[in-house]
Amino acid sequence: MLLVLSIAHKYCMDKIEAAILKELGRASTTPGYVDLMVAAQIVGSQQLRQQALDGLISTRQKLCGAQAQRIGGEATFAALTAPGKCGYCNRGSVHVTWKCNRCNSLQA
Repeated sequence: MLLVLSIAHKYCMDKIEAAILKELGRASTTPGYVDLMVAAQIVGSQQLRQQALDGLISTRQKLCGAQAQRIGGEATFAALTAPGKCGYCNRGSVHVTWKCNRCNSLQA
């Protein structure tokens, strides 16, 4: 779909581009959010980039090397260093150290 998206964007095929972006916007897994991030880069959408980044942060799964390469260093760094919710107390936020700022539990 990303190849078709790049062609649709290049040749201003707005309906096709919108349909692909709508489908990619339904992402709920790490690979889906990676695809959405790549799509955001293709069309230059900050809103889609933020949606993909929020999704990557919420899944709390580590990116493999190929995924990190696809989305680029800046996006990978943002996904890895953003605070997430504590899995134990669900109130605090977990930062780069993976330690909750409220209950001090270490996150895996």
